[in-house]
Amino acid sequence: YVVNEYQVFGCSVFGFEDTIVSSGKLYRNDNFSLANAVLPSTPSGAIMVGQESEEERVDTGFVWPPDARVESGKPLRRTLIPCLWKILVDAEDTPVYWKIEDGLFFSLPRIIARHITYYLNQAGYNNGSSSHHAIIAIPDELDEFGQESLIKALKNEVRNIHLVWRPVAAALYWLDHVQKCLLEPEPDDSIIVIYLGADAFEFVRFRLRQKVHQGQNYIIPLRDRPYNPVRLTGFDWVASAIEQIYGPLLPHEFWQIFTKFSEIWYAVAGRKWNSQMLPRIWSKGEQYALWEPDQHLLDKVLDVKP
Repeated sequence: YVVNEYQVFGCSVFGFEDTIVSSGKLYRNDNFSLANAVLPSTPSGAIMVGQESEEERVDTGFVWPPDARVESGKPLRRTLIPCLWKILVDAEDTPVYWKIEDGLFFSLPRIIARHITYYLNQAGYNNGSSSHHAIIAIPDELDEFGQESLIKALKNEVRNIHLVWRPVAAALYWLDHVQKCLLEPEPDDSIIVIYLGADAFEFVRFRLRQKVHQGQNYIIPLRDRPYNPVRLTGFDWVASAIEQIYGPLLPHEFWQIFTKFSEIWYAVAGRKWNSQMLPRIWSKGEQYALWEPDQHLLDKVLDVKP
């Protein structure tokens, strides 16, 4: 199981401070930035994720070397996992692909599946063991077509797959911890799960019901299909913050802040960052500058217009 601050269990969607629980041991990655994948330049190449993609120089936004450049009109080989989730959700029952150039494209479920299997392997998941089950938290709006395409993309690497909607996972986890403290729910009793993540803002109400299983009382959440969802996301917030706080930027200047500079993501999470990690090298125009925001950024991001 993979756990982080935004998900109760399942496979990491964002790569934000992932805490992986494996055989009672904790693995932490304190890179508070968007998880990404780097696509190969050939159809048979391997998709790079995790630490390998972080260390790859392709599409980092620097002006040098040439493959690091990010320019308008140039297809990106570096894809952002939260953006892929959002595109997959919005596509509904339409297959979607990430196109690099004519004749070379990759299905979004395949890219996401590669990201998921990386973190499952980090957690010690053994595909050859019948006792190992992968429980993956998915966006609340991911429909049956998207779920099926994800399962198909995972089937060779993950044998025992269980998909659980993200708010359901959170509700089940909370109810499991407070079962003994709760009275039998009244007909109108409910809980609301709020998820503020890079790929979505989710506000989900669950009706509570009591069920008896093998003589034991359980309070369970009843889910309805999503309606009138919030269309804004965490990456919309961050993108708007960069534009409104730092003014007009060239694509590669924006891209470095958005993908590599963790301070902007700490700010929207309302958390202070480690100033000892600053300043960072910021490639601006054809020169280099220093990126060193102060803690006032925590206040500025709250004034961003959607």
